[in-house]
Amino acid sequence: MKKSFFLLQLLAFLMVVLGAFAQTVTGVVMSEDGPLPGATIIIKGTTQGTTSDFNGNFSINADADAVLEVSFVGFVSQDIAVNNQNNLTVTLASDNALDEVLVTTGYGTQSKPDITGAVSTIEAKDLTAVPASTFSQQMQGRASGISIVSDATPGGEATVRIRGFGTTGNNNPLYVIDGVPSQSQGNLNPQDIESLQILKDASAGSIYGSRAGNGVIIITTKKGKVGEPRINYSTYYGWQTAAEDVDALNARDLGEYLYLADYYAGKTPSHGQYGFSGTPENPQISIPNYVFPSGANSVDESLYSLTPDNIYAITRSADTNWWELLKRDNAPMYQHSIDASAATEKSQYAFNATFFSQDAVVNYQGYQRASICLNSSTKTLGDRLEIGENFTLSLDNRKGGYQNDGEQNAVSGAYKHHPLLPNYDIAGNFAGSRGLNLRNNYNPYASQFRNQDDRVRRSRAFGNIYAQLTFAEDFKFKTSFGGNLQNQRSLDIGRPQPEYVEGNFINGQTSSHNWEYEWTWTNTLSWKKVINDVHDISAYLGVEAIQGYGEYFGAGRQRFPFETTNIIRP
Repeated sequence: MKKSFFLLQLLAFLMVVLGAFAQTVTGVVMSEDGPLPGATIIIKGTTQGTTSDFNGNFSINADADAVLEVSFVGFVSQDIAVNNQNNLTVTLASDNALDEVLVTTGYGTQSKPDITGAVSTIEAKDLTAVPASTFSQQMQGRASGISIVSDATPGGEATVRIRGFGTTGNNNPLYVIDGVPSQSQGNLNPQDIESLQILKDASAGSIYGSRAGNGVIIITTKKGKVGEPRINYSTYYGWQTAAEDVDALNARDLGEYLYLADYYAGKTPSHGQYGFSGTPENPQISIPNYVFPSGANSVDESLYSLTPDNIYAITRSADTNWWELLKRDNAPMYQHSIDASAATEKSQYAFNATFFSQDAVVNYQGYQRASICLNSSTKTLGDRLEIGENFTLSLDNRKGGYQNDGEQNAVSGAYKHHPLLPNYDIAGNFAGSRGLNLRNNYNPYASQFRNQDDRVRRSRAFGNIYAQLTFAEDFKFKTSFGGNLQNQRSLDIGRPQPEYVEGNFINGQTSSHNWEYEWTWTNTLSWKKVINDVHDISAYLGVEAIQGYGEYFGAGRQRFPFETTNIIRP
């Protein structure tokens, strides 16, 4: 009896305790415009929660010392302490973060909600999250409606298409870098970019006229941030390997394929190199010991000759995987960058110096770039006059023979060149395709090796100086003079290729020089007025002058009496 009485006392005590710490909390979630249906109410630190109904009302069981997290998309979340309250009224404030985002559109800026055209914005942190030699490669997958096709070479410019193809001619977008228009991606350092806006439709890019027919990409370089002077050093080192290998037939499988192709075409299977016998169900493929002389099993190797008067390059048969010869696993890529910046309410500056290096995933190709960027501005006359400049200088060097769009580039040569051919003949010279039925492709490894001294060197300086005067409170006059100067020197050294079926002993060198400039002088008068914190009215009036000029010169020579690279190279 005493034991039962004790249990009843304990149960009553637990009910009192639970009653003291657990309670039903009701309330309503409001905004400045009325109730918020569908708001989320969660007990902080738990997964227990509920949502408000159509009238913003909610009910939830919570401890007296619990904290409720109240949130709704587009509003600032709040933490509300219960504190033994049974009824709560929670008012959420609108989240105006979107209003604070300014987007550069044409010759001015707008807050993001005010934009009616199709505009996408990519921030610097999203670009630099992908190590790449050009910003166009980093744009891949970062914005809708944009097609990026990388040429997969170090320093190569990707093909950028905004909402498809608009013409059978030039489909490249217009690039505007710190207010300076350009038709080229050039060799801009991605590390210098603060933000990137893409104007995708006619209404968004109309201010640039016919130049914006393929869309506009507006690039703003980094500026100093208010605070103490900062100096940062950053670096990374990485490796690259081809995502997929070239899947080509080996020598025996190719022979079987050729046998079956002849058989099912109604022909007697035959080949200048292979020996065929057997049946389609059990084909017998014999591989000769030599592919030059064609299909020979024995040859007098003392007859070997590789002279202009007598080309008799004896070559043994092989089973060559050309992609394995050409590719470079763990190709290095690294970057060193130094940044210095500072800003006050009156002035700011930002400086960056970067060195970037990348080797290709195929042998004998690479890219290096060095660049500096300096931006600064200052305000005077009671902050009514702002004067500033943006300047970028970059130098880069592409090494090796790329020819990605060529008939016999490194990748296509890896599956076109016959697997029966070795890389070297019996004398250690590069082997070629002079035997029967070996196709007329260059030795792809020999081509890459011989082109390793080819160079494309570019230098580019661009930027602008500007002044902006604010007067009569609502008016701003801005004048900006910008320039873009590009210089390119190319060198192509031609080496003898006597092993090629159409080859010869002729060497040569072709050099070209291309330089161009463009200057832009822009003057704009803008007016902006906000009435009663509701109506936002703005107008622009401007005039712009542009002039460009370019020159190209190329020359070549053949049959040098020597092979010394340092003499052939200018």
